[in-house]
Amino acid sequence: MSLTGDSMFSPHNPRDFFRLATQLLRDPNYSPLETRVRTVIGRAYYAAFLISKAKQETRGHTFPDDHTVHRLVIDSFSYDGLTNIASKLNVLKDCRSDADYHMSINQSNVLGGKCLRLAEDIFRLLESV
Repeated sequence: MSLTGDSMFSPHNPRDFFRLATQLLRDPNYSPLETRVRTVIGRAYYAAFLISKAKQETRGHTFPDDHTVHRLVIDSFSYDGLTNIASKLNVLKDCRSDADYHMSINQSNVLGGKCLRLAEDIFRLLESV
């Protein structure tokens, strides 16, 4: 069963966050651009995070239902020797944090695209675990 496919999650598939982010980045009608990019970054991160968490849960990891879950999911990949996934997820998490909390940092369309590519890389890497 594919973790990025529609059958893994019910009633909502986190991959839909990624699909929305991809569409939103391409939509020039929604402005301002920076608001759009900040939303894209957040949705790319949450798609990658939720799918990563589900993958680790299928591998026997358990996580608390609190704010520490983000760090613990990333750390679980490091502990398992999957540092490439941990690193990419951590970069994406940092980008999401900047997009959500640091309004003085400019968020460009290029960064939004980079975050979508990071999420895609994570999805691809998770398929081989």
